[in-house]
Amino acid sequence: MPRAHRHVASLVGTLMFVAATLLLAPTAQAAKPQTYHIRFAAAVGSKPFQCGQSYTDLGLGGATVAVDYFRFFVSGVRLIDATGRRVPLELQQDGVWQRRDVAFLSFENPASGCANGSPLQHEEVAGTAPPGDYRAVEFTLGLPNDLDHADATVAESPLNLTDMFWTWQAGYKFLRFDARVTAPDGSSAGYFLDLGSTGCTQPPGGAVTCRNPNLETVVLDGFDPEKNVVVADLGSLFAHADLLALARAGGCMSSPGQACQPVMHDLGVAFGGEAGGAQALFRVR
Repeated sequence: MPRAHRHVASLVGTLMFVAATLLLAPTAQAAKPQTYHIRFAAAVGSKPFQCGQSYTDLGLGGATVAVDYFRFFVSGVRLIDATGRRVPLELQQDGVWQRRDVAFLSFENPASGCANGSPLQHEEVAGTAPPGDYRAVEFTLGLPNDLDHADATVAESPLNLTDMFWTWQAGYKFLRFDARVTAPDGSSAGYFLDLGSTGCTQPPGGAVTCRNPNLETVVLDGFDPEKNVVVADLGSLFAHADLLALARAGGCMSSPGQACQPVMHDLGVAFGGEAGGAQALFRVR
């Protein structure tokens, strides 16, 4: 090839490389993961939740409820963009609150009068995802099956919380709520709600299976991770429940035949042969 032609070819190649670099640079920059903090808060209707505080006129019986304990696990967190595309949030592995695809949330203020709670409080899920125009959030209330049936006594945090565990085979409590319920006539009883998988069996050498997984995937529209908060509203969850009657019937440990309806229905969980309703615990603020 003549020298002039080689010079032109070299120049063309250089220009093409520069153009490709300029075109690819913004794309590479846009693809760089961004840290998102999905903030959670607990409330009882219009009032902020505080462990140890009493809340009046809650549920069908108009009961006064003093909460001792409120915690739950979430997993499979995804941000949903304007096109409906679900983008997994890769959780920060902080060694305390988050491990693998699971995050633990605790709403017990260390300064409050919690009878059974933890001195630690944690109200966010942190992770990374590509920047995007996110309009909704999705997560599962509970644990994936392979993590649900580990041994809590040797698991790493936050799966080492034995107060959120029943037995090795039954697995974890996905959500735990303990309270003291007092009726207008002054009668009272302790109420607990323990959400988790039940009817679980494990054949020799096989995986655990559960007749009642009791998992609920929650999708909340109108959620901007930069601006909004996921509120766990106990007032809405118990709006159709007579908590004193449920407490006297023994509370709920997620097994059929127990006093779990209508709370399970309003959690959105299919239970006792009945389909779950629209979940009422979580909303966007």
